[in-house]
Amino acid sequence: MEKSLLIVFSLVVVSTAIDILYLLISLIRNFVKRKDRQNKNYDVKKTILVFLMMLFTPVIGEVFFFGSVLMQKIFFRQKSNLEGTATFDKTKVESRNPANLERDMNLVPMEEALAVSDKTGLRNLMLSVVKGDVTQYLSSITEALNSEDSETAHYAASVLRDELNNFNVHVTELRIAIEKANSPEKEALCDQLLSFMNVFLSQNVFHGIEKENYIRIMEEVGETYYVTAPHEMTVEEISWLCNQLMEIRDIELCEKWGKRSYELYSTSLPTYTNRLKLYFRMDDKEKFFETLEELKKSRITVDKETLEIIRMFREA
Repeated sequence: MEKSLLIVFSLVVVSTAIDILYLLISLIRNFVKRKDRQNKNYDVKKTILVFLMMLFTPVIGEVFFFGSVLMQKIFFRQKSNLEGTATFDKTKVESRNPANLERDMNLVPMEEALAVSDKTGLRNLMLSVVKGDVTQYLSSITEALNSEDSETAHYAASVLRDELNNFNVHVTELRIAIEKANSPEKEALCDQLLSFMNVFLSQNVFHGIEKENYIRIMEEVGETYYVTAPHEMTVEEISWLCNQLMEIRDIELCEKWGKRSYELYSTSLPTYTNRLKLYFRMDDKEKFFETLEELKKSRITVDKETLEIIRMFREA
């Protein structure tokens, strides 16, 4: 009997010691490491409630609390199973879409929120993005897949899974419609599909073979558009194709579209900028300077992007 009481007493003592240690560590983390002072009181209250729960339910309280923490670490921090919907590569991608003034005035950039590790702010940001049109923010949402906060990563994975599933379905539907359509309906559908695909592909949410397959599809749509109504294609649409083909280093097709752009829009700056980009990547000095001479003779006003390409090529 005395031995049983001694065991119970020992368990209570050990349990109480664990509770006090948990309380001290949590308070130190809240007051020293926590940067968000507005949420400090909430964290302290939560810590005290957990401490009291474990204190008045020795052994059982600790097993329940630490067991739930362990379960969360094991099951809720795993990668979402997105097989069959999209490929998410965590390799760093530097390209970004041009700044959106309205978005930047109302939302903290996703990269900054991730760097600060403010879970509450990050979740609010993610929810704000999800409520709007997310198609323009997929690149930033992809960054949130790497978040240490499992809830934020779950939001990001869910949004991307749904959006990329919708993308695949919509691309398939429009391709079928293009095959069945007659001009001018075919022209309008090609125009729509090129624009739709460029929004997604330019944000680098696809990688590897998956990305290449979609770029090939986009080029096929462009070819159909060009054969059907070449003069209806805009210089911007041809630029989209050139930029995407450069991503997969298909030099032959990129040159083909560069020549077509010159034939259709010899007085437009993107025609020359696309060719300069291509020859810069190829390190073809002869064709680069030939194109540059053509640009000088055209007397087209050069923008900052084109000047930067010329400067980089000369310094290389």
